[in-house]
Amino acid sequence: MKVLRSYYTDAMKAQYHGLGPHYVHAAVELSLLLMDSLPEAIATWLETGMEHQCLALNVEICHAEGIKPHELDAHYRSSYVSMILSLNNTINWVTDHQTLDIRMQRSRLVRPDLTCMGILLMVEKKSKPAWWDNPAMQLRCKEEDKAMGFHWKQAALYLLGADNQQLEAAAGEEQLWCFDESPIMDVAAAQDEMVDEGGTGKVLTFFHFLRPWVNRGRLEPV
Repeated sequence: MKVLRSYYTDAMKAQYHGLGPHYVHAAVELSLLLMDSLPEAIATWLETGMEHQCLALNVEICHAEGIKPHELDAHYRSSYVSMILSLNNTINWVTDHQTLDIRMQRSRLVRPDLTCMGILLMVEKKSKPAWWDNPAMQLRCKEEDKAMGFHWKQAALYLLGADNQQLEAAAGEEQLWCFDESPIMDVAAAQDEMVDEGGTGKVLTFFHFLRPWVNRGRLEPV
């Protein structure tokens, strides 16, 4: 693994050095994570287009009434967390559906793009978007939650930079506007589940490198 890390580090430096060390380290960890993942999970993840943002949702958000620049910015930055959560979820999902026709079932897989956007806005103490309660947006949030097959929301809060007070509020009875009514588990258990059920110890390592960059608003379209 040390040899592979060195190999990918050199390759990612050559490709992404202009974006800074956080991006290079994150790209290396993602490469190693993909190497440790089930081939069936990677194929499903790529074939369902979950390595990038949902185009239909992007269009809908861009045309939402009252959309603000900082909301679009949060949508982009949070997409990195949504990406890695969707990969971890696909690994779990493929493992659980090995005996089923994956091609018939995988349409249920959805990236949590909208929910992650809402979490980041909340973490950065921005107000709820004027369009958030639109029925179509709320339906999308419910579809995202239903598609995620493990307890992921508290881990998403952590990865998107929530402070201790925000984590405690989410774990308690307080209802946060970026979530629906489904239960949230504590962050330590959520982290353990991502690592153990995902079959890899690198999911959170990836974001220990990327998390500071997401929260400082330094992620820019390439």
